[in-house]
Amino acid sequence: MRGLDEAFGAFFSSSHRDRLLVRELDVREPEQWQALVQQLVVQWGGLDVLMNIAGYLMPQKIQDASLREIDLHIDINVKGVVLGTKAASEVMLSQDASGGHIINVASMAAVATVSGVTMVQTQYFAFASTFHW
Repeated sequence: MRGLDEAFGAFFSSSHRDRLLVRELDVREPEQWQALVQQLVVQWGGLDVLMNIAGYLMPQKIQDASLREIDLHIDINVKGVVLGTKAASEVMLSQDASGGHIINVASMAAVATVSGVTMVQTQYFAFASTFHW
């Protein structure tokens, strides 16, 4: 969690810390998403914002990628977002008019082609077509 503390350090040290829950989980596992969402519902009575910021990148050309590396890219960067969105949206849609917000964070590879990171670009295109707002 050191990386999370560094990324959100200013927020953690502010007065907002009691309104933010950051957890490390395997985003490929729907049970872990369900447990996290349930913890939020018990602790705070609902869920207002989900930020999908997990990511995996193994820089290489697609012809050099192993099946395991392809699976990790898709499972973490696409399936993980879908599973998190599913778990969070079920709670958010059941809340009264407050609903909620889901923020999906991506790298610049999502908008510009870069040699050697083909798998990242593949998953962002899959992601963009799945979540057409």
